[in-house]
Amino acid sequence: MATACCPLLCPAIFVGAGGVRADAEPAPKPEPDWIPSISTAIGFQYQAVGASVSSSLRGVTPGEETIVMPIVPVGLQLQAPRIRALPGAPRVFVHGEFQFTPTPSRTLARQGDPGFIDVPAAGDIFRSQNPDSVAGQGQSFEASYTYQWVAGIGLAFPVTVLGRPVELKSSIDYMGQFVEFEAQVANLACPDGTQMCRGGPFGVPSYVSGKTDKIFSAIGPRLAAEVDVGNRGPVGVSVFLSAQAYFFVGDGSASDVYRNAAGDTLQWDYDPDFWVFQAAAGVRFSWKGR
Repeated sequence: MATACCPLLCPAIFVGAGGVRADAEPAPKPEPDWIPSISTAIGFQYQAVGASVSSSLRGVTPGEETIVMPIVPVGLQLQAPRIRALPGAPRVFVHGEFQFTPTPSRTLARQGDPGFIDVPAAGDIFRSQNPDSVAGQGQSFEASYTYQWVAGIGLAFPVTVLGRPVELKSSIDYMGQFVEFEAQVANLACPDGTQMCRGGPFGVPSYVSGKTDKIFSAIGPRLAAEVDVGNRGPVGVSVFLSAQAYFFVGDGSASDVYRNAAGDTLQWDYDPDFWVFQAAAGVRFSWKGR
């Protein structure tokens, strides 16, 4: 005989029988096809440089410098839909970033302390005094790595590590490096051109200086690992580590010559190592949609 069912109890009986789970988890939200994002990071750059500064007044001063400087990249990225026909279903992505350099200036070659020469009066010194003992003389060559920018294209492969989604990324990047160069020489010579001013007071000081800038181009691979740490509404948050190696293309060296009205010359030469290395850690904010 059929048993009547109370309308209030039937749903509970149906659920208890396994027809529908009241505590069933909602279906996972499908990931968007296109994912734009912004990022910021902090890192460092390693670059070895050879240089020299020479003048008709004070000869040649060579120099070498290993430059390790902080960088602060701020970037944009756009990921395309997954290519499910490829193993691992990677996404193609394009990205670009602007790199700030908080401490850009480096002295690459230096002799003495070039600056303003306060020429002593003849009565204040011995007439046999060497002009090199007067302060403010010398020559120097400096480079300021003012800013850099990067653009690249690559693949992002999804993996799972300790239950967390991780993206492994590889790309080929272009880096533009804007460098400002400055050189100067200050020299004091005897009126007769000798090293010791025996016949009279010191002569008139000579100065030569100049500034030049140049953009250097480099390309190379970048590797990164990015870990998803959660969502804040439609915004996904992830942290990443990256490492880059760039090599200069074209003419990676530079030089220039300056002259003053008297015909004195000042020349500098800049010859960086073939490779530039970078490493950084940062955070990314991705738009995942509603």
